[in-house]
Amino acid sequence: MLRPILALYILLAPLACSHAQPPADAPTPESEETSAAPRTDCGRACLRLRQLACPEGQATRSGQTCYRLCEARQADLRPACVAVAGDVAAVKQCGVRCVE
Repeated sequence: MLRPILALYILLAPLACSHAQPPADAPTPESEETSAAPRTDCGRACLRLRQLACPEGQATRSGQTCYRLCEARQADLRPACVAVAGDVAAVKQCGVRCVE
């Protein structure tokens, strides 16, 4: 009785793991942090903050990148708003301090 169950487990275990992998073209934090054309709201927001010389676009003293902070706190940072901000005043309207 134990052998058929074990055999079934051995056959099905690889299938369970194959679904846990992200898609091959999924953006990674590293690609979003360095890309000239990020694909996520956080990636685009961080790029825009760096373009406008906002310190929030740079890594923190502890080494946390803008992208990782944004991913962790999207509700606070409103990345969709920041990503399309035309200037520092617009970034501030999105709720980001952007102390120049």
